[in-house]
Amino acid sequence: MSRCETGPVEFRNDWPGVFIRGDNSLNFAMYVEEAVKVIEAAENLHIPTPALLTMYLKDLHSLLASVNAYSQNKNLTKLNEFDECKLEE
Repeated sequence: MSRCETGPVEFRNDWPGVFIRGDNSLNFAMYVEEAVKVIEAAENLHIPTPALLTMYLKDLHSLLASVNAYSQNKNLTKLNEFDECKLEE
């Protein structure tokens, strides 16, 4: 059985997207959260930062952290096994 690795994915003729495996996602979430803390500290010191940067990083953190296997994520899309979904190259 093969598995989908972190990287670009495309479902049929839909727009390509990015699949991030859960273990990678949780690590990325941790670093994004730290980046948000640094930006917020800079803002507290009145250092200018791009207006939407913190908001988008917080959204990205929430998305990346949502793969926690122990959470009850109601927005989780379930698919068949990767081998059943994968188109032949």
